[in-house]
Amino acid sequence: MRQGVGSSDGPAGDALGKVRRAFAAACLLASLAAPARALAQAGKAAAPGGGAGGTAAPSPQPAPSPSGPGLTLELNKLEPAENACRASFVLTNPGEIGYDSLKLDLVSFQPDGVIGQRLLVELAPVPPQKTLVKAFDFEGVGCDSIARILVNEVVACRTDRGEVDPPACLKRLGLEALTARLWK
Repeated sequence: MRQGVGSSDGPAGDALGKVRRAFAAACLLASLAAPARALAQAGKAAAPGGGAGGTAAPSPQPAPSPSGPGLTLELNKLEPAENACRASFVLTNPGEIGYDSLKLDLVSFQPDGVIGQRLLVELAPVPPQKTLVKAFDFEGVGCDSIARILVNEVVACRTDRGEVDPPACLKRLGLEALTARLWK
C-alpha cells in the first residue's frame, strides 16, 4: 500500500511529521530574528543627537567577526541508532574566541538527490582551542538514505565577545567529511 505525502500512518508519516515540526521551528526562529534585525537597522539609521531630548542612545553594535583561524566542522561518521541515523561531527576551534551559541540548519539529501530531512542543531558551547565531538540523530532515517548533508544556514552565532552576523559565521566555517558529502 502506498502512503500519500500527507499521510501520518507508519514510519514515513512519523518522519514527515518530524520534518514538518523541525521546519516550523526553523521558520519560527527566523520570524523572531527578523524584527530584531529591523530594530538594529533602524538604530543604525538614526542620526546621533536626533530626537526631542538631545542625544540619542547609541545602538548596540554586534561583536566584530572573529579573526584568525575559523571553526572546522567534519562529518566523521554516520551510524545506525535506534530508529535513526546518528551523524557524528568533529568540531575544531583552533582560535582564541569561544562560541556560546552556534546553531546550524542541516538538510540531508537522499542518494537520488531528493531532500530527506531538516535538523536544527546547537553545537555550542565551543571553548577556544578545543576539539569536540557532537552527535545528532536524523530520526526515522536509515544511514543508507543519507548521501549528502547541507549546512543550509547558520541560524545563531554568538561568541564570548558578543553576537556575530550568522552569514559571517557561515563564511568562516570550514567543512570536511570522511563519510557522506558535507557542503554549504
